[in-house]
Formats: sequence, C-alpha cells, structure tokens
Amino acid sequence: GCDVVQSEITSLSSFDLLFADFIQEKLELQGDKVLISFSEEGQKSSKINENICYVKTFIEQDQVNLFKNRGKEYDSKTEQVTFTQSAMRTLMLQVVFYGPDSDRLCTLLNELVYTNNSKEFFYKNGLALIPDRTSFPYFTKEMVNSRWWNRADLKLYFYNSVVVKEVTPIIDGYNIIIKTDKLEGST
Repeated sequence: GCDVVQSEITSLSSFDLLFADFIQEKLELQGDKVLISFSEEGQKSSKINENICYVKTFIEQDQVNLFKNRGKEYDSKTEQVTFTQSAMRTLMLQVVFYGPDSDRLCTLLNELVYTNNSKEFFYKNGLALIPDRTSFPYFTKEMVNSRWWNRADLKLYFYNSVVVKEVTPIIDGYNIIIKTDKLEGST
C-alpha cells in the first residue's frame, strides 16, 4: 500500500486571525480596531484620535528548526506504523498601535502575554512565548498626512510545533524463492 502523509502545520494567516482575536479580547477593543497588516485590499484609514492596532505573523529564521524529533508507533488494530517527525519553528508577531492610547495599549499587551491565562491560551494553540527574544515596547511618532501620529510597536516571539506524520502499512506477505545451482561433480 501507499504511505499516507499528514501534517499539523498552522498557516500564518490563521495565526494572524488568532492573535487579532486574542488582542481584541484582552485589550477590549472593537473588532474594526484590530486589523491584519498588509491586507490585500489595502489598509482601512483611521483617524488620528482613534486607537487602532495592526497585527502580522512572520516566520523568523532560527536554528531551532534544524532539530527534528522522530518516533514511531505501531497500531495492532490497523497493522500500520506511524512515523512522526516534529520540529519547532519560530514565529514573530508584529503588533503596531496608533492613536492617543497607543503607548498604554502596547505596554498593557506586553504585560498580559505573561499571565497564566495567556500562557494557557498559547499552549492550547501550539505556541510558547519566548520571553528572552521579546523586544520592549517601542514608542515613536509617525508622520501621516502632514500630522504626527502616536505609534507604539511590539514584537513578540513564539515557538510553534510543526508535526509531519507518515502512516505506512506493514508488510503483509512476502514470497522468497531460493535457487541454487548445482556444481558439476557434486552430489
């Protein structure tokens, strides 16, 4: 029979939505105030006096992805062997806030990601926050349409497990034929 390959790899766009929902809930922002950066349709315009947040997930180059854990498991009911290979990839979540409360919201998010509820949420979604890779919130001003807007940036890093499984049926039969040639003069 053929090998069947399965994977447990969450797409970056799925993580964008997951993080957007997380931020919306934690910071109690309305849905139209937490948006995905680099939208295909372009970004929605906002006003200088309204708080808005943009999120985007990126793959970060990291040597941790080189290490693979492998295992195998035999299922006696189906008589199949499952070979599992898992690795970790590093994700970088870029969060950009604009608005009068951008510094407060950015600082609050940076604190909330370390709470037990947040850690549990990340764990359930195959994520583990990497505290020593996380940057401090960065506050600045950005010129938009000849006006200085408040801006705050935060980059959060996560390990994310990647699993590939290969299901292979066992050999259910074989036919071995042994042929020997007799040498002349042997009995």
